[in-house]
Amino acid sequence: MIIRSGVDENTVIHLWRELVNAGYDFMTENRQSVRVKYAGRTSDTSGADLRDVVLEFDGRTVTGNVEFHVAVGDWRAHGHDRDQAYNDVILHVVMWQQSGEITYLENGGVVPTVAVGRFYDDIKQCGLEIIPHQILPCYQQAEKTPDQIMSVLNEMGLERFLEKAASFERDLLQFAAGEVLYRGLMEALGYSQNKIPFKKLAGAVSLSELQDVVANNNIDLLALLYGNAGLLPTQRPEIESVFQNSYLRTLENEWSRWRRPPVLHLEEWTFFRVRAGNFPTRRMAGMAALLKKYSKPELLHGLERLVKNALTENSSRILLDGLMCPAEGYWQDHFDFGKECHGLTPWLIGETRAAEIVTNVLLPYYYTYGRGQGDSQLVKKNLALYSVLPQTEENAVEKHMRMQLGLKRSNLKSTRSQQGILHLYHKFCVQGKCQSCPLGG
Repeated sequence: MIIRSGVDENTVIHLWRELVNAGYDFMTENRQSVRVKYAGRTSDTSGADLRDVVLEFDGRTVTGNVEFHVAVGDWRAHGHDRDQAYNDVILHVVMWQQSGEITYLENGGVVPTVAVGRFYDDIKQCGLEIIPHQILPCYQQAEKTPDQIMSVLNEMGLERFLEKAASFERDLLQFAAGEVLYRGLMEALGYSQNKIPFKKLAGAVSLSELQDVVANNNIDLLALLYGNAGLLPTQRPEIESVFQNSYLRTLENEWSRWRRPPVLHLEEWTFFRVRAGNFPTRRMAGMAALLKKYSKPELLHGLERLVKNALTENSSRILLDGLMCPAEGYWQDHFDFGKECHGLTPWLIGETRAAEIVTNVLLPYYYTYGRGQGDSQLVKKNLALYSVLPQTEENAVEKHMRMQLGLKRSNLKSTRSQQGILHLYHKFCVQGKCQSCPLGG
């Protein structure tokens, strides 16, 4: 971290937050006015310092990320001008700026810059008082009306569920039922950083093709997935040397028999700041294990039976056990080809990821599937299960929103309320629609 005259990046971030909370507006180096409509959240992944910030530039609303430095030149010194992870930055906040300094993105774009140094100087030299006021009307309302807040979150949770169901309904107009389910599962296994490439892979390598392969040999299935994903050692120069392993030689040999080019390439995948258990290679092995687990009956009907057999009072355990897949063989102690980690979870699909799949794929999918089949019992069953599922592990957005609303972890007793808080964030907070938010009054 660069420090000049007792100032480092944390100083800039702290000053920015105080000024935003005090309701200050800003001016960019090219004389654009900047008003903060939503202050965003601290990043938990690669890229900029703040994510999902909503800014108004001369009356035009823009959502994106914000990066902080002591001086404009630090952007280039840190290599951000050569890093695609920073292409979604919409504002560069620095302490001081020399005239004519420009912040360039990797894609050639230019990021406006705000220098907050004058506020810092005024505070030091003149004792400028920063009086905080609350710019978010929803803040800490939960302390005053917790029952009302939870009622809104539960309604938001149902709305999010129905939106997911509607998305599956649109897909079912174009693709076979099993294919839609498989694509949803693949996207969920991609986690936040690799959803797009997993979705692309699912669109190119069909469920029917994979089910034909898994009926014969599980190694063929993995070779088909890894080869099309462009993730085999011979497709990745930085790890090609691990090709000596007998398991990997078998994968490579099986892939060579397909005689087809890969669908994706290495640069489309994200590995930086991805936990070992979430590496795409390991998640792909999880998909193969799930297909093997539901080879008879096939995936669509096997998971339908799982949902129908889930008793309301013990639904969570039944559904999670039905989706969890243990790590076997090479993947017991590897998270990528040639990369060992003996502290890995013993699951390719563990409880946390299984819970995400249940909430975001399984229940909304079979709710829609049941409607299409005229199976009212399946429809009611999925709505009932969604309403009784207990809370799952908290992610970064949920924690951010809970703190924003002044809620305790214990307030969010169900998956439905957790989904509601996410829906509120995406539909209102990061859209800058604070005044129309159901908690804004």
